[in-house]
Amino acid sequence: MHQEDHAADFRGRLKRAIGIADMPARLQALRVLAAEPTGHLETIQLDRSLTGVAPDAVDAALTRMKIALLSSATIPHLAAGLRVAGVRHGFYFDIFAGGFGQYRQELMQPSAALREFAPELFVLSLGARAVVGSVPPDADARQVEQVLQAEVNELRSLWQAARSRFGAAVLQQTYLDVFEPLFGSFDRLAVTAPARLVDRLNDLLAQAAREEGVALLDVARASARDGLDAWFDTAR
Repeated sequence: MHQEDHAADFRGRLKRAIGIADMPARLQALRVLAAEPTGHLETIQLDRSLTGVAPDAVDAALTRMKIALLSSATIPHLAAGLRVAGVRHGFYFDIFAGGFGQYRQELMQPSAALREFAPELFVLSLGARAVVGSVPPDADARQVEQVLQAEVNELRSLWQAARSRFGAAVLQQTYLDVFEPLFGSFDRLAVTAPARLVDRLNDLLAQAAREEGVALLDVARASARDGLDAWFDTAR
């Protein structure tokens, strides 16, 4: 099926689904659509349609979970994709999307909105730009280790705050290497090369997560498998 035909077919099926008066039947029709590959626009349309299903029908068919998504970047656009993916696997995600770079404040000094939301799971999606930028190019191995350990120790405090303040579980993403080479081919040898810093940071992160009982989402490995362009866009 050509892309145009697929989009038209999807719109037609979606329109028929949201026209179903019986809520459980409508939800089932939407779940069928959610189980199929969808593009960005289709995902948004499907997500909006899911919000029109009565909550009691959702709760009868899906496992509801409250997720707080905190990041060093802008993330509200991820909510639709997460909800549709959740429905695909039998969940309905209520999502709190934190503000740009507000992950520390939200966990250490929670806003009234986050306290009222009362998340069951925190997802931390953080970039390595700040920590990489804080390492001088002429730093030695000891200085590098101190900076990276400090970053991971701060993460430990955030994980502990999520548990103590909310009784929530934590899912921590690994860090993506989105940096241009600093020393060219010499990056393999230089301890301050961004690629080396991110690799070591992820090693320390994994060790800390194991010790703290935090779940890891290894986006670094996934990006290495799929190609960085599938995970990161410098224009956004």
